[in-house]
Amino acid sequence: MGKVFVDRKIAVVIMLVFFSGIIYSQSSGYIDSNYTGAGIQEINGSDSGPFELSWLKESLITVTGAALLIPGLLIKTGEEDYTAGVLDKNKINPFDRWAARPYSKPLDITGSILVGASVLTPAVLLATDKNQWFNIGVMYFESSLLAFSTADLLKEVIQRKRPYMYFSGYPEEEVKAGDYCRSFPSRHTAMAFNGAVFTSYVFSTYFPESKYKVPVIAGSFTLAGATGLARILSGNHFISDVLAGAAIGSASGFLVPFFHRVNSELENSGNGNMDISLLPAGLALNFRY
Repeated sequence: MGKVFVDRKIAVVIMLVFFSGIIYSQSSGYIDSNYTGAGIQEINGSDSGPFELSWLKESLITVTGAALLIPGLLIKTGEEDYTAGVLDKNKINPFDRWAARPYSKPLDITGSILVGASVLTPAVLLATDKNQWFNIGVMYFESSLLAFSTADLLKEVIQRKRPYMYFSGYPEEEVKAGDYCRSFPSRHTAMAFNGAVFTSYVFSTYFPESKYKVPVIAGSFTLAGATGLARILSGNHFISDVLAGAAIGSASGFLVPFFHRVNSELENSGNGNMDISLLPAGLALNFRY
């Protein structure tokens, strides 16, 4: 496996392990089985926040994320010398073929900048009470870990060739690094939509009547959508890769804070802001403005 790609994955793993160490080293004074945290009085008129942490929940989620991440690090794919040359575009399924693009480095860089901005969208949650920041930080770490590890594992198992491999001028350094066969799903998009959905759900929970709710939701999803589009136009991903990444990120960004909700008056008052519905075709997220 190429050194560049290995170094990239190791750096991410070190970051996640370091972050989790910080979380748990500081958590003894914050987390117990009954802790709900100090909250936002404008929301429910009490000192309890809308989210709670517990050792059981946090341990289960973190262990699950780590369990999904480790196999992806152990599976070695793409390390063989690539000799097939430019692939036949006609072998791409019709749904993805029309949007397949050759590699574009400027758009590749643009996508990386956009995902960076998307990952930082939860910064708007600093508008909450300081006593809520720890809860929010733990939940966002967990949702990001699940989104990253799920996408990473699927990439290693499925080994789909990237769109740029069907055009001349594909990036030789990415081929040598073994990254050319990790198209499905789009991890950039997964992380972007994780940030967008997490930010939208948590902000709407704390500030259901805020005049900034719609701009926050619209802005975070615009960044996430732009990230996915850049990944397609740069030749890094097919449409189906991006859709799968968006689904993974949306699921982690919603489910983690959802499972931390406190059964408070806010949930039952009719002032809810976002809910989940089970449909024959899958899950639907509904925002109420």
